Amino acid sequence: KGLLGDPNFLRRLIDYDKDNIAPEVIKKARLLIAQPDFDPKLIDKVSSVTTALCKWVIAMTKYSQGAQGISADLHPKEGGEEKGVTDHGGRDI
Repeated sequence: KGLLGDPNFLRRLIDYDKDNIAPEVIKKARLLIAQPDFDPKLIDKVSSVTTALCKWVIAMTKYSQGAQGISADLHPKEGGEEKGVTDHGGRDI
């Protein structure tokens, strides 16, 4: 709640340096995304603001991994396809 009460919070999200996300931050985000309850559809039942933040974390992680050419292995795809990062519902992120 402290972050959401910050009058500059939205500006900080918009101005976030997505091209220089520290590897430690990506690692933590990937662990968070792997949690079964980190699902925008589930979170939307409780808070639309938190749903937006959930989607932002997923988008920043996906962007960073694409920009850095990272091949993550949190949730392997089935059928022998290339492994990628997916959220707990099997959707690519």
